[in-house]
Amino acid sequence: MNHMKKPSYNQDGNITLTVVFLTSMAMLILAFGDHTRVFQAAVAARAGKTTEQAFYAAQSCVEEGYLQLRTDATYHGGSFAVGDATCTATVTPNSPGSTDGTLTGAGTSGTTLRGIMSGYSGAGPETVHHKTQIFHVIDRSGSMADDHVGCSDYSGKNQIDCLAAGLLWGDRPFVSIQKAAIDFNSNFMNSSYDQIGLVTFSSDVFPVNGQSYQPLTDNELVINHALQAIAPPDGTTHIASAITFAKDHFPAANGSNQYEILLTDGVPNDGCLTGFQCTIDATSQAKSQGIHIITIGFGNVFVEGNAHYNPNSKPLLETLASKDPTTGQPLSFIAPDNTALQQIYQHIEDIITTYNLHQGSWNEQ
Repeated sequence: MNHMKKPSYNQDGNITLTVVFLTSMAMLILAFGDHTRVFQAAVAARAGKTTEQAFYAAQSCVEEGYLQLRTDATYHGGSFAVGDATCTATVTPNSPGSTDGTLTGAGTSGTTLRGIMSGYSGAGPETVHHKTQIFHVIDRSGSMADDHVGCSDYSGKNQIDCLAAGLLWGDRPFVSIQKAAIDFNSNFMNSSYDQIGLVTFSSDVFPVNGQSYQPLTDNELVINHALQAIAPPDGTTHIASAITFAKDHFPAANGSNQYEILLTDGVPNDGCLTGFQCTIDATSQAKSQGIHIITIGFGNVFVEGNAHYNPNSKPLLETLASKDPTTGQPLSFIAPDNTALQQIYQHIEDIITTYNLHQGSWNEQ
């Protein structure tokens, strides 16, 4: 019998090669899948970032549009950069010349576009000027003459040049206070809406221009003349008496907003048997009558680090003041010098006079 030897196959080896090959292919497929997922995640993240940037740009455009519409009813929009994105604000009035309409912000980042649309009404510089009654309550105690006689702007002008420039000459810092209050009246008063009076005090309420005080008036010349005619500074500081006097000389509630603007260069040193409680009580009673108390601290006694600094001064004025209904902060301000005092009076004018722009709800496109 012829026995032919059959070829020998390493079946175990073939199986091993096959397994290795299939395993390698699987790993390649998994690796490719992981790479694809990483790539997709990166693309998604990049897309998310550009979407976020585009939306932020659109939002910025709407905010900018509202700022412009507050003062310019004819604003029609514009384009500007916001970081790496750009945006375009478009204003569409409801009709030609209308102060109402639609504001759209379109933000672009890369190829991504996002938009926000919002309605607006009452665009332009018009203001809501509520009927207002104000008493200036001004400290004329002896310390108000600490800087001696001179021009109200501390410029070094002589008396003739000072008066020729429309400034005041007299005891400083007192004449600076008079000038700042006069400028406030001139900028703020509208005889159709506003009445302003004057109460001055030192150790008690002190007469003004031959009368115990200047009653509320809608005549700017009358109130400004009363401010110029205040007697020279003298005496102590009895704030409570002046706050109460002004409170008692407002008319009964008549729909007007009522304010006392207290200006002092220090803390009370007269009137209360102990501490400041009678002064706090006086302002509390005025507030309970619906009167808003605004306080201004003028001079270096309110400036920490100054040799004349009084640590009780600022906290007391904040306690006496009414709270801002928007921020909840006290309507109390510190003016270390004449320039700051002018700015504070301007800010108080803004507090009393409000913009007439109403912002509609936002609708994302």
